[in-house]
Amino acid sequence: MRITHKTTAVITGGANGIGLALSRHIVEKGGRVLVLDIVDSKVQSCAMESLISPGPLVGSAHYLQFDVTSDLAGHEKMWERALEILRTDRIDLMVNNAGVLEHKGFYSNEPESAKVLQERSREFDRVMEINVLGVIRGTKVAMARMRDQGGGLIINVASSAGLYPMDAAPVYSASKFAVVGFSRSVAKAAAVSNVRIFTICPGFADTALGQAALNDPTTKSLVVQVGGLMPVDRVVMGFKKIFKDDEDSAALEGTGGVLRVNNLKFRYEYPRRGKL
Repeated sequence: MRITHKTTAVITGGANGIGLALSRHIVEKGGRVLVLDIVDSKVQSCAMESLISPGPLVGSAHYLQFDVTSDLAGHEKMWERALEILRTDRIDLMVNNAGVLEHKGFYSNEPESAKVLQERSREFDRVMEINVLGVIRGTKVAMARMRDQGGGLIINVASSAGLYPMDAAPVYSASKFAVVGFSRSVAKAAAVSNVRIFTICPGFADTALGQAALNDPTTKSLVVQVGGLMPVDRVVMGFKKIFKDDEDSAALEGTGGVLRVNNLKFRYEYPRRGKL
């Protein structure tokens, strides 16, 4: 996919971190982006200001408050609103980026009260609702809409924790394994309608989530092992690689490419072709 002034994109979890950086890249190239997030208007205002403040942009960015845990009907309504806001009849790029990490922890050496167990259960449900079902619902609606418009590109954001076990955050890791497996499972069927699905698996980026991993003694060694926290722009470079490879039918055998990104390298884990 080549980002031009005609490109339209929708990015969930776009008010900060990776989503915000990717939004800026697309706008710099002339594209039109709808940033989706659950944050309130104050945070949204700061996000949009940071999106435009570094300098003059060619494209445009818009914001819509949206909860990715909405049901399929809610995702359908969001798509209709996106078309209205972007003043278009098609969305070229859908990035399912919204994600959260469990904070209460999974392990305990002490008995836990019923209240604590209930809190942990709610948090585990929240991680799976946002990280897994949000991606599944977003992908299902995007696949159908893109099929009807003649094609499009979907990128689902997983994590290196979706490729290798992360024992410090097993629920988060499980959710990201699910994103990888789901995306690979539907990619072949989507490709029949010229809908391409990629998954990107960043290591630890310099975001709020990455900083939390670095400050946690149980995950700090993992962050160091992959070269430390990488700049968010490094993850954007991974997206740019996917955009380039999406244009080159010979770059990947088949569909459903899963790209690992860290401070050391870019590599497709699936299909296994080594470095591309």
